[in-house]
Order: sequence, then C-alpha cells, then structure tokens
Amino acid sequence: MDELDNFAKAGVYTFILLCGLLPLEANGFGFGLPVTPASALMCSCVGGLVGGGLICRNPLVAGLIGGLIAGPSSYFAVSILAQNFDTLYTLAIVLVQGLSTLPGVGVALLLKKLLLKTESSAA
Repeated sequence: MDELDNFAKAGVYTFILLCGLLPLEANGFGFGLPVTPASALMCSCVGGLVGGGLICRNPLVAGLIGGLIAGPSSYFAVSILAQNFDTLYTLAIVLVQGLSTLPGVGVALLLKKLLLKTESSAA
C-alpha cells in the first residue's frame, strides 16, 4: 500500500474493520464482542460508504456508490463463509472479502470514468 495516500489507507482499514471483522464477530468468530447480524450489516453499509469515499475521492460520488455496493456484498460473503465452516483461515477470509468487493469496485471505476469524461467534455 505504498502508492496509497493516507486517506486511501484509512479507507482500506475502515473497510476491513467494518465490512470484514464485524461479520466475523456476528457469526461467532473473533473476540466475542456482542455484535448482532443487523448491526454488523448497518456498520458494513457505513464502512462501505466511508471506505469508498476515502479510497476514491475524485469524484466522490463514484467512491460512495461503489463503497455502498462493496460493503454489504463483503458482509454477506464473509457471513456466508463464517456460517458454513467451523474453522476459518485468514487466506480464505481475505480471498472471499476481496472477490466480493469486485462489483463495487467495477461500478466505482465505471462511474469515475463516466463522470470524469463528462467533466472534461463540459470544460
């Protein structure tokens, strides 16, 4: 993550914490914090918004929408993984969370390209 600025790094950490670790807590893995699935889902929506906005700040709308898609999809993927296995390996969690964010990343990149193209043609 050397090429990311401090805002983008904070966005990645926010996303991992709220969209990856809280679903594990809600499904019985982790530190034993009292996290319900509903509160973990709400936190993943907020984490996706904040993380997406911090990672993709120009244009901000692309980051927010992409994050709003990536956050809950990551929550559901990690939750399904946690519900179906007794033992989880870190690599499996990273792969599942990374792959589940791809739709949000794709939408964010598409919106960024469209919005920047619109700005340059209007100027």
